[in-house]
Order: sequence, then structure tokens, then C-alpha cells
Amino acid sequence: TLGSGAFAGCNNLKFVKLSRNIGKIPLQAFEDCEELEEIRLFEGVTEIDDFAFQNCKQLRKAILPEGLRTIGCSAFNGCENLGELLLPDSVKDIGISAFSGCKKLAALTLPPALQVLRESAFSKCASLAEMAIPGGLSEIKPNTFAGCTGLGSDPAQREKNQPLRVCGMHESGMGGV
Repeated sequence: TLGSGAFAGCNNLKFVKLSRNIGKIPLQAFEDCEELEEIRLFEGVTEIDDFAFQNCKQLRKAILPEGLRTIGCSAFNGCENLGELLLPDSVKDIGISAFSGCKKLAALTLPPALQVLRESAFSKCASLAEMAIPGGLSEIKPNTFAGCTGLGSDPAQREKNQPLRVCGMHESGMGGV
């Protein structure tokens, strides 16, 4: 098992590949590892706790395992260079501000098990321009996409003052973001 804050502030750490025996990434486990570039988690990890990877400013790629159910509050907050993120289908809960400030995140496919998007979950993701929203999503909380200037930023849309278009909406009838 890993303890809370186990590797917090380890600035020379560049890559994390955890064994299959780790079931939970604890509170602040890798927080402020400013040179961390990639994480690879294997099946068996079911939870990423609050602030686990917060402010890992050089993190570019996060490979998250199928079976992951929960991503905690601010888990990846401030990971400004995170551009490659694949959320497994098993994710049911994405915490408040979980991916806030991931400025390089350009495309996003939300998992089908997800039912609620919490406050500010993807706020300040300035490059986010495309996303797929699952049919089971029943609620988008306030400020979920606040500051996502890439959404609806197509010049033709701005000129016509058209509302935001979201790619990949499913047949649930979930309307406008």
C-alpha cells in the first residue's frame, strides 16, 4: 500500500508505473511532483484519492485502468500539460475540480457509467474543444466547464453567435452544455 503524500514533492520523479497490488492512490500521493511526465496505473486500482496528482505540472499522459471507479477532488488539478487522458468506461465519479487547469487537454470522452459531473471538474481546460457526453449523464453541476475557452470557439460560431456544440452526444436526449 501507499501512504498519503508518499511521493509528494519528489521533483526528480518522471514516470510512475504501479504494481497490480495497489488498489487506491491515496490522498496527495504524488502531489507537486513537478517533473512527473507520465503515469501508468494497472487494473486493480479502483480509486484515485483527492489531490493525488495535483500540480504535477509536466504530466503529459495518464493511462488509467479499467476498473477505476472514482477520481477524487482536485486529483489532477493544475496538471497544465496533461494532453493525453483516457477515462476508462468504469469511472462513475469524477470529483470537484478533478481536472481543473489541465490547459492542454483538447479532447475528452466521458465514460458511460458517469452520472453526474461535479463542480469545476474540467474548469480552466482552455484547449478543450471536443467531447463526447454519455447517455447516462443526468446532471452537469455549476462551473463544470468554466474557462474552457476552446469549447464553442470556432470563429464561424462566434460570428453567428451560435450556442456551444458538443460532439458525440448519445441518444439519451441530454441537451446543451
